[in-house]
Amino acid sequence: MGLTSYLDLLLSILRSLQQEYQDMQLTEPRELLYSSPETAQRDAEALLLNVIGNRTLLLLVENLNDVFDGLGEQGQKQFRAFLQQNDCCTIVATSQSLFNGVKLRESPFYGFFGIRRLVPRLCPCH
Repeated sequence: MGLTSYLDLLLSILRSLQQEYQDMQLTEPRELLYSSPETAQRDAEALLLNVIGNRTLLLLVENLNDVFDGLGEQGQKQFRAFLQQNDCCTIVATSQSLFNGVKLRESPFYGFFGIRRLVPRLCPCH
């Protein structure tokens, strides 16, 4: 995914929505985000909320630890604030291991996720 900021995450979500739902016509509004770097993040959030409307956006995220590494602490705080202020998203995520972004008390997402550890099982055919 190559995320380096919270804005990158928002734009990635908007691009995915545009690819999946081509009738949404997000191309023009998304390009406007690049014309004003000072307001791009706020504009991207507003555009995403407008697209979601009264629905719930389901975010399926693999390797959440990599996403959080890309966001950095500031981006994680911004993402957490967005999720808390807007009841519009549900996240199902995976990670190879429990990582600092969710396990340390001082982390923005500490206590945010319901964590389920997968138990390795042997295949009954062996």
